[in-house]
Formats: sequence, structure tokens, C-alpha cells
Amino acid sequence: MRQDFAQVVKAADRARYYSVLFAPNKVRDALLTLYAFDVEIRRIPFLVSEPALGAIRMQWWIDGLTGERREEMRSHPIGEALLDLERQIHLPLAPLITLVEERSNLLLNNQDNTLLDEGALESSFGKTHAMLLYLAAFILNEGVDPLTSDLSGHAGMVLGLMEALRNQTLPINADDLVALAFEHLAKARTHIKTIKPDLTSAYLPLVEAQPFLQRARRKSGNTMQREISNLYLLTRMVMGLV
Repeated sequence: MRQDFAQVVKAADRARYYSVLFAPNKVRDALLTLYAFDVEIRRIPFLVSEPALGAIRMQWWIDGLTGERREEMRSHPIGEALLDLERQIHLPLAPLITLVEERSNLLLNNQDNTLLDEGALESSFGKTHAMLLYLAAFILNEGVDPLTSDLSGHAGMVLGLMEALRNQTLPINADDLVALAFEHLAKARTHIKTIKPDLTSAYLPLVEAQPFLQRARRKSGNTMQREISNLYLLTRMVMGLV
């Protein structure tokens, strides 16, 4: 397992890192590449002093993925690994381009003024969180359509709403966000029962949702900073419960 990517993912998203441990050995590096790429894009807004500078960094990734700066992208470990996945398992790069474009648009246009209703949230999270889940399932299914679009959509909404609650980035009542997340979590749990067991690890990051959302609803303590225990995450994953 690529330890450089594993460290990046574990530091940013423990649940996603642990989910990789429940995937077959042969696809772990591919999953870590995908997740490390997402971490790289998500952290750009926190590394720059102005949105325009962040957009420039994201455009570099877009240019690399579209082919305009492909050789430059190979100089980046994550970029090189992504291009290798495209060659080895025909990982589609177009969804990754869309993911970066959406993150860039939110950064430039101020997501506080963009994601104001459920439709806008579904559209944005569909291009980011849901697409990442779908591509993980695609990798687990050895480069074949996993037929998990509905599950990915609902699970992506949950993870997107959790990110919004953590970062407090949306001018929407937190209680409404929590209620919406619980609705989509229930639907995701229904859909996950219908997929091939081999694909389950792609959706195991959802194990964090229940306790996180319960704390957010109770507003007990500093909900956004308190961590869910490693034991809880791993126990739920072993049991295959999201």
C-alpha cells in the first residue's frame, strides 16, 4: 500500500482511510490515489490568501487532466498515479475534471451565495462527493460500471452536508441540514443492501454519519471538532454497518 498517499488520506479523512483497509489488496493503491487527489483539491482553498489564487491551482489540475499539461502533471505524485490509473483500468478523467471545476466555481463564486436550496446542494454534491463514491465503486468493480448511481447520490449528499456542517459554510439553518442529511442517510442505507458486497467498502465512510449528525442535532459540546473514536469506526466497518 502506498504509504505516502495513505498518510495524506488518513490525516484528512480517517473514515475514508479505514475504508480502504476493507478493500481487496489489489485495488487499495488505486483507491488511495483517488482519495489523495480529492484531499489535494479540497485543501486548496485553505492554502491560499485569495480565491483567485486557489482557482489558478485548480486550473493546473484541470489542464493536466484534459491533456494540456499532462507532462507537467506527471511531475506530481498524485497526478502521475491518476494518469497511470487511466491507462491501467481506464479510469474516466472527465468526472474528476468536473469535480475540480465545481470546487473552483464554489471558491470563486462564494458557496454561501450559491448553495441555497436542496436542488443546488444535490447538483454540487453530485459533482463532488457522489462522483468520488461512484468512482471508488468503479475501481472496486474492476473498471466496470458498478450501477450505484442512486446510492452514490444519497451517500454523497450525506458526506457533503457533513462537510458543510463541519466548516459552517452555508447560510442555511443547521437543523435543516441535519434533517436533510438523515433523510439521505436512510435512503443510502436502503440502497446499500442491494449492491454487490464487493463494492461496500466504497461506502464505508458513511459509518461516521450517524454519531456526527446526532451530535449536531443535540448541539452537544463542540460538535464539529470532536472526533468519532477509531474503535467505533472500525467496529462498524467490520460489521458492514453504515
